[in-house]
Amino acid sequence: MNKIIEYRAQEQMCRQRAVFDQQHRHYWLGQAEMWWHKAQDEISGGFNVRTGAMPAAAARLARGPDGGQTLA
Repeated sequence: MNKIIEYRAQEQMCRQRAVFDQQHRHYWLGQAEMWWHKAQDEISGGFNVRTGAMPAAAARLARGPDGGQTLA
């Protein structure tokens, strides 16, 4: 949970800098988006929503006892 709070704080700081540093606005908004994605990845527990990639342990759980897909 602390990582999520830290990532959200970094995201907010980057958005604030984008407002006050108009010359580098695009850079700061890009950084804010990166921190947003880090927080989302942490919230989802490692399930990468953007690529659909799943950690091996989660994939084994999703297959079920007979090896077939049980989760969508």
